[in-house]
Parts: sequence; C-alpha cells; structure tokens
Amino acid sequence: MFDFSEEFRRLQRDISRLMSDLERLFETLGSRTIFRLPPRVSIVRGVREPLADVYETEDKYVVVMEIPGVPKDKIELNVTNNTVEVKGKVKEISIKEGRFIVKERDYTAFSRIIHLPERVNPKEAKAKYEDGLLVIELPKAEVPKKVSIEIE
Repeated sequence: MFDFSEEFRRLQRDISRLMSDLERLFETLGSRTIFRLPPRVSIVRGVREPLADVYETEDKYVVVMEIPGVPKDKIELNVTNNTVEVKGKVKEISIKEGRFIVKERDYTAFSRIIHLPERVNPKEAKAKYEDGLLVIELPKAEVPKKVSIEIE
C-alpha cells in the first residue's frame, strides 16, 4: 500500500538537503554575490530560520537578524570561533474575546547558525536588540604573525 505521509517526509528531506546545498554554494561565493534564499520552515522540526544580513569591516563581522516580537531575555545567542547561533521562540498572542479572521504570523521556534569565513574572538562579541533587529558585532581574531624560530 502506498504511504503518502512517508513519501511526503522523504520529499521534504530531499528539498531540505537541496536548500542546504544551495546555502553552502552561496556561502562559498562570499561577498561576490548579494543573494538571499527565502526563510525556511522545517515542517518536520517546526523551526524557522530568520532572515539575516552579514557584512564585514576591516576588523569585525556584523550580523543583523530580523526577530521581531521576541523579548531579548528569550533570545539565546552563542558564538564560537567561527559560528553564530541564535535561537528562540515567538510567543503566540491570545485574545480574550472574538476570533481570528486572518492568522499569518509564525509562532514556531526559530534557530539560525551562521558560519563565518574567518575566526572571530567570541569573548569580545557584542549584541544589541532594538526594534526587532538583533545586531551582533564579532571582532576578528588576530592572525598569528610569522615567527622565526632558531634551529638548534
């Protein structure tokens, strides 16, 4: 017997894998392109990936991420040597009277990992959250200088 639900899950895994491959492709292109894939929502996991811009200055990377409607104390931010991870959940509004006519807002959890092209110093990272935008400044790690070693 044909199982539609299993076929649907398989199709979604294939599409998710394709989207990940496309993201990796555009990450390798780096600053040579300005291209944005649409925000993804995993039906299986129920997690969306918020939109983000990443830009670079001489001494730091800056990530600007859209996450409106989330109190800053409900946002989890983790930085490693070359990744930024942002997680949280948008709280669903409840109404005491009446009924929804249109309900388009997404109340699923969100999670986004951004891979940076170079190492950063996580201990010096700074983040601000204002008007639904999370701005993360990530100072680049110092590149070790060439050291001459005397041979014994």
